[in-house]
Amino acid sequence: MSLALVAGLCLCPEPAVNVQAAPAVSGAEKEIAEEDRDMELQLLAESEVEISEEVFDMKMDQADGGMPELSEDFTGGVQSEIFEAPDENLVFGDGAAGGEVAFSDDSFTEDFGDGGTELFSEGEEPGTDTPAPGTEVTLQVEEGSDITGVLNSLLSEIRFRATDENPYKVIIPPGNYQVTGTICLYSNIHLYAVGAVITKTSPTKHVVVRFGNSVESEGGYDGYRNITIEGGTWDMNYESCEDKEGPSGFVGFRMGHASNVVVKDATFLNNLKSHFLEFGGVKGARVTGCTFRGYWEPYEGGGQECIQIDACRDYIFPGYAPFDGSVCEDIFIDGNTFENVFAGVGSHSMMFDRPYKNITITNNTFRNIKKRAVWCLNYQDSVVSGNTMENVGGGVYVRSIYSHNTHIMEDQQADGTNNQQAQNLTISDNTITMAAPVKIGASLWRSYGIQVIGEKVTDSDKGIPSAVYIVKGVTVKGNTVTGPGNGIRLCLAQNCEVTGNKVSLQNPKKFVNFGIYLGASSYNVVKDNTVEKARSVGVYVYNGSNPYKSPSTDNIVMGNMVSGCYEDGIQVDSESNKTTLNGNTSKGNQGSGIAVYRSTLTNLSENKVQNNQHNGIYAYHADIKAQKANVLQGNKAAYAMYMKGCTGKAQSLKGIQSNNVNTKVKKLTGKVVGGKTITVALKNNNKKIGNAKINSKGQYTVPIKNQKKGTVLVLSVEDKYKNRLVAEQKVK
Repeated sequence: MSLALVAGLCLCPEPAVNVQAAPAVSGAEKEIAEEDRDMELQLLAESEVEISEEVFDMKMDQADGGMPELSEDFTGGVQSEIFEAPDENLVFGDGAAGGEVAFSDDSFTEDFGDGGTELFSEGEEPGTDTPAPGTEVTLQVEEGSDITGVLNSLLSEIRFRATDENPYKVIIPPGNYQVTGTICLYSNIHLYAVGAVITKTSPTKHVVVRFGNSVESEGGYDGYRNITIEGGTWDMNYESCEDKEGPSGFVGFRMGHASNVVVKDATFLNNLKSHFLEFGGVKGARVTGCTFRGYWEPYEGGGQECIQIDACRDYIFPGYAPFDGSVCEDIFIDGNTFENVFAGVGSHSMMFDRPYKNITITNNTFRNIKKRAVWCLNYQDSVVSGNTMENVGGGVYVRSIYSHNTHIMEDQQADGTNNQQAQNLTISDNTITMAAPVKIGASLWRSYGIQVIGEKVTDSDKGIPSAVYIVKGVTVKGNTVTGPGNGIRLCLAQNCEVTGNKVSLQNPKKFVNFGIYLGASSYNVVKDNTVEKARSVGVYVYNGSNPYKSPSTDNIVMGNMVSGCYEDGIQVDSESNKTTLNGNTSKGNQGSGIAVYRSTLTNLSENKVQNNQHNGIYAYHADIKAQKANVLQGNKAAYAMYMKGCTGKAQSLKGIQSNNVNTKVKKLTGKVVGGKTITVALKNNNKKIGNAKINSKGQYTVPIKNQKKGTVLVLSVEDKYKNRLVAEQKVK
């Protein structure tokens, strides 16, 4: 067999051995396209408006049958609407007959249907009737009682006394209690419930805790401030609800138009089709040391994040007028536990061109999460770090825009030309164990570790301008991803770094998985990662396939260790131009160590490809601008480096053939195609024992001394680009 080499152009005949061909690549693209389809079907379910009945009930027995007036002395001149309660079930907030309930000093200690039980006790001086500013107030309630009315009465009373300088601490004493309506918190109040178990027992679907009422709030972040909720076990108790199968669910705690909010050391249980905590238009919130557990498992729609980060619009965050589109900023979620729930933390709706900023999600434990642990939709300057995610359907999902659930303000001049959504995120040092694939709704949920994805919008029915919305500046580093899903994926991403991650995959059986892959993404760095046992390609760079078909350019893949994959270790495919492949190790893969199809490489150098079942390096109609010093050893195909229809610095290098060596042989002869020189050394000490030039027919003869039986010789062939082919031969 002859090999014709023309300067810069490789014209190689088809070898008689099994060499991976270009059509095999289409399987990878098809698999990813199916994955994208399934993901979008799942996301569509999350774009639906989450309906809640939004009932705000307070059951309060008034001794005199009506509500007393609020004295001007008590309010400091604040005017509130006063209305008569039509019966013992006072309704206010959403669906109220009027404004808020207000109380005077004189009425505050009246009986509330229990024959004279006081609402609270406190450490004030004798003779005073109400607590002094800044004091602690403890509810006087019986074990097992419904505390909705008495707690709301107290909170309404002290709301006008609590100030920034003199906040109030309201204590729910340890014990078991019921709530049958919505508890309303106000500024400068610390609700302390350590040791208390509060269970929703009403059959209606209503918010359990909210800020203020639904008619009075100011816009932006100025509605409420300085509110803390500490401790307590808050059981949403979906079993108590009627019509669980109906379309609506309910939010546990809804907090909007606020600043400086703290939720800590509380336990939240058993939600119905919605969220435990929901923030909309909140700046400066901390959720720490909390536990979230349990949901109504038959329902598989919506987002159902335990903590949702949202915006103030009526159709996505009701009950917090004005609906000015205020988004969340400076949210800190640290040291919490999420287990046996549908989804963990994040957002599935957004405002156009109003990103969520400075969202920090750190040191949390996510366990048995059916969908994803974290969704960063339209986040900027944010961090997801140090989290442990066990048996999760998805680890961290970063997305620039989701047009099906993106909203535009009235009269907003939306322009997608230069609009940049998600950017500057760090996803680091997370440990992610992926769950087995499951069917959610009508489609298969394929688990994943980390996904960073933009969107190409065309003809949006939401009025979103047609454009490509990329993700920029995401750093994915130091994460460990294991299990039967996909590892780390970037699509429509730019200027991102994927460094120092360990991806160790298992066979998902129902589909194939990838280690790290870039689609329609440019100017990214994939460096110093370890990838093993992908059912498809270990590191894959391609043009994004449908619907993107956008070239991936100027990506750097270097210093990665890829092994044990069922297809190629590293593959560059379809319009992935100006890619750099330097210093990678690809070994023990079922395909080739490195494969390049219909793309251009800026550099292909210093890679080590070992013991792969096909070629060490395989290129098909590729343009290789520079290559040197690649090391190829133990690959099974006849050609260690095979380049078909290639241009640039491209040269094939066939495997080393040599005569048998025994203890009497004094010269080593054989043939190798594409090499210039051959060197023979001893494996045990790397001592060189001979070398020779390779003639124009690929033949060589290397004089050597007699060697002992069992000695392993290392044969090294170097071509004109200083690529080195290595083979071993044992002395018989």
